[in-house]
Amino acid sequence: MRDGVPDPEETLKLLDRLVSLKLLDEPRFRGMHHFGGSMSGFRSYCHTIKSFRPNGANHRLHEELQNLLDGHERRSHRV
Repeated sequence: MRDGVPDPEETLKLLDRLVSLKLLDEPRFRGMHHFGGSMSGFRSYCHTIKSFRPNGANHRLHEELQNLLDGHERRSHRV
């Protein structure tokens, strides 16, 4: 993370983790994405850039994905 802004590589790892935990699928991702874009399209885009704009849509998407994982981890530690 550079200056508090997640980089695209971190976001791809987060996507992989969420998918492997079955917390994220294509319809849910499309609902979260600011253009309704696909996961595969977003993955391709992430491979072409080095960083997200601070507080930009992709930065906010990363934060939303991170919150999804964090919520899952908090719930799983309560059990």
